[in-house]
Amino acid sequence: MGSAVVSYNRYKVDSTHMGADRAFTNDKYWFLVPFQLVWDKTASISEPVKKESPLGKENLAMITITYPTEGGYTPGDAYDIFYDEKFLIKEWSYRPKNFDIPYMSTRFENYQDFGGIKIAINHKKDDGKWNLNFTDVSITLE
Repeated sequence: MGSAVVSYNRYKVDSTHMGADRAFTNDKYWFLVPFQLVWDKTASISEPVKKESPLGKENLAMITITYPTEGGYTPGDAYDIFYDEKFLIKEWSYRPKNFDIPYMSTRFENYQDFGGIKIAINHKKDDGKWNLNFTDVSITLE
């Protein structure tokens, strides 16, 4: 996958920028999902429960983030987020339209520390055929 630079004003996105905006939003969720829990003002977040994770079969805390049925790129979708006692996400499951059965579950692996901010650099399915990896990551604190 190659890289590209796209510049646009997030508040003046037109049809020519929609693909870039959608791709950026998707990547931002994969990379910074813990922050999305705070940033997403329209999403609802469940109370935590203990549940067996779908891939690792670990007894972890789980919250579900659900999006409204109108607006955004994922209307009505839900994510089950499984995390450990240190509040690090271990797995998540994506459930389109809040269906009972997940469409996709992935692990969050290879956490790296960026000035106290821990981010999972690798996201993997259990079949070993699909991995999402972030490379050349740096964070500058001002």
